[in-house]
Amino acid sequence: MKKRTLAHLALSLAAILALPLAHAQAPAFPSKPVSIVVPYAPGGPVDNLARMLATRLGKEWGQSVLVVNKTGANEIIGAEFVAKSPADGYTLFAATEAALTMNPHLYKKLPYNPEKDFTPISRLISVPMVFFVPKASKANTLKEFIELAKNAKGTPLTYGSSGAGGIVHLPLAMFAKQEGL
Repeated sequence: MKKRTLAHLALSLAAILALPLAHAQAPAFPSKPVSIVVPYAPGGPVDNLARMLATRLGKEWGQSVLVVNKTGANEIIGAEFVAKSPADGYTLFAATEAALTMNPHLYKKLPYNPEKDFTPISRLISVPMVFFVPKASKANTLKEFIELAKNAKGTPLTYGSSGAGGIVHLPLAMFAKQEGL
């Protein structure tokens, strides 16, 4: 064998033998508790989903997964907390589209950059929006509801929302504007 070939073979063998050592030195993820930040109060749909996910991930990973509620300001408080956390994968953000897609259009200045401060991992759920009225309502169709709302003199119709600028508020505000309600 030529010296050059022997040297290449020796270096290759050394590199192959060093791989398990290098792999053994890298700690497995997660090596410490993971936090899932929820920008809503405990007990709501996002919080409940995050708690189920935390339980499952904790079992899978053999590590604690904590749910941390950072509520308010249309998810801005939670988003800011996550954006300022170390980018090491130990702080996750369970949010709706408000923090990353709606807030940049609603607020002049955010304490985080939706494009630079976050990396999407997965869509957890998809929720269709459904329009309901009380069973006793005179409206049985959307067209009937619009007429009822337009003719509601002195007593405007109301709806429930999780807050100004959120996923429930904006579509209904757009609907009301489009229909002249």
